[in-house]
Amino acid sequence: MNFDFYQQYKNYSNTELLKIVKRPTDYQAAAVLVATQILTERQVTNEEIQLVEQYFQDIDSSAKTRKGKIDAVKDKAADFFEPVLHPSEKVEPAKWVN
Repeated sequence: MNFDFYQQYKNYSNTELLKIVKRPTDYQAAAVLVATQILTERQVTNEEIQLVEQYFQDIDSSAKTRKGKIDAVKDKAADFFEPVLHPSEKVEPAKWVN
């Protein structure tokens, strides 16, 4: 049974369809083709395009921020446990105080 993407997407807003077209790897190829077809049948404003681009920039920025925080915690944990995992002759109590 084939899914009718046209029937599903015909009532979607231009913004929703642009989100599908801008991230084609997140959707089935048929869905992207139908979204593109519907958009060509409509008038898409520059504001709608900019809104979608800003939406994805915000998502990417949020993901980078989240990844940066996770990496900082990982680095702090690795630094804290470094004397236990890789003991040396020199002891640095300052690492354990913080």
